[in-house]
Amino acid sequence: MLDYLGVEMKEALARKVSALIGKGIMSEDVMSDKDGIYYYIPAQSLKNPVVLEHYRGRLMMVLPVADCLEIEANNIDIDSYIQNSHWGFGYFRGGGSLIGGIKWKPFEITTKGKEINHFLNFWHCKVFQSVSGNTPGRVCLNCKLDTCSVSDYKRNGDAEMEYEIPDDRCKFWDLLRERLEKELKLKGIMLLPQAKKYITLYPSMGEREVQVYAPETMLIRLLDEPGKHDVRELVEGLEIKLGIPAYLENHEKKIRRVDENSAFFCYNVWRDECPQLVARWFQ
Repeated sequence: MLDYLGVEMKEALARKVSALIGKGIMSEDVMSDKDGIYYYIPAQSLKNPVVLEHYRGRLMMVLPVADCLEIEANNIDIDSYIQNSHWGFGYFRGGGSLIGGIKWKPFEITTKGKEINHFLNFWHCKVFQSVSGNTPGRVCLNCKLDTCSVSDYKRNGDAEMEYEIPDDRCKFWDLLRERLEKELKLKGIMLLPQAKKYITLYPSMGEREVQVYAPETMLIRLLDEPGKHDVRELVEGLEIKLGIPAYLENHEKKIRRVDENSAFFCYNVWRDECPQLVARWFQ
């Protein structure tokens, strides 16, 4: 059985969703999450379909691979799938930051087409401006938004509040950094996803600085289901382990338990395994 959508299915999905939201999606930009999108959408991590606008203006539609299999097997028709799915709409910026690089918000696609259109237009301009440093003036002159704090040409107001994207990953990251500082006296500087169900810390060059890997399925749920999870409880329930960068070896063989809540315990583990990465610590 195919694990991706055929050409006809892609064309039908692109055409019908484009008509609902008033923005064009090309059939070649309809895809499954089978292989994921870098680490922004880990492979086979979605529960719901999402439509994302790249900051350069091209839309992509990403469906859970399980949904694609159901559609291809004719277990559900396209119209029913569109109407009954819980869609997310947002942007894909990339740029290295997990939280700032991709965001979306749940919308009822069959009744909120105009709102979705305005929402995507605002965030396209907002993200484009943050990446390029320029405000797209010609876009502003033809824009139908009533308020926009991005535009220097035509409008003002607090559109960020109107088009805000709730993202519980931000709260998760704040609470996790707070926990790391409190328990281990370590500074989390980057959040990345991993397939494991625990937290893995890797040393960085700055004193007591660590890169933090968190469960990818948890991060997707926090983005896709805002307000539905006790974030503090999730953070406090995660086990923390130490990872050893081993470029020529399997990382699975280089994970250490945290047997003592102190920065010096972590430092001593990494000093023995990868001394070059913590050479500047405690100088």
